[in-house]
Amino acid sequence: MHTQLMTHTSSETILETALPYSRFAQRLLESEPHLRTSLVDNLSQPYLKEDMQAFLNSHVDDNLDELILHRALRTLRKQVFLRIAVRDLVGLADLSEVVTSITNLAEVTINFALKHHQNWLTDPNRFGLPIGKDSNTEQHLLVVAMGKLGGRELNVSSDVDLIFVYPEDGETNGTKPISNQCVNYDTGRNQGQCPSNYASTDIQSNDNHCHTEKDIYGCQVAKPEETLIIIVDHI
Repeated sequence: MHTQLMTHTSSETILETALPYSRFAQRLLESEPHLRTSLVDNLSQPYLKEDMQAFLNSHVDDNLDELILHRALRTLRKQVFLRIAVRDLVGLADLSEVVTSITNLAEVTINFALKHHQNWLTDPNRFGLPIGKDSNTEQHLLVVAMGKLGGRELNVSSDVDLIFVYPEDGETNGTKPISNQCVNYDTGRNQGQCPSNYASTDIQSNDNHCHTEKDIYGCQVAKPEETLIIIVDHI
């Protein structure tokens, strides 16, 4: 039946049918009408993970900075949410498609943001690479997904719970060395006795708990308050 809907009904008509039921889509398309073309052209298919990655990769160039990165992440989020909203409202998307699309969006945006912030922050002229205190080897920041993201069942109103982990405590080796010790995002300060390099955050909060560059290495890498918050707004 859903295939017949796309076959016998234009994408524009389907969009107009769904819009009265989503104030999010109404407001977004009114404020950013250029999003409508992509939405209508691709409404017949889910927003696949490889397409999300391709969109972000297309925004990478030699002039990429934080502002461009954040803009690309937010634009992708808008595109994905618009398509999910319309397809869900008219019955083109089932529950599996919705949770898979939102989970893929989270994974793609988190990994993309992490990659570029880590590249910038580990520049030798800034903080440099985090080095393990015991092994004297480079430590790679790991992002562990908890809750619904860990179970690959995010929905459009889900928040995202992440744990940021280094295998070892240590210090960076750049011009401005800082510790990559155990830190809790609730305070932005060293918490003492807790698992190795444990940090947690509920990124649905807009509060910025990392007030300076030297508060926490992991926070500067992941930028939860600016780059990851984009995936948890409600339709």
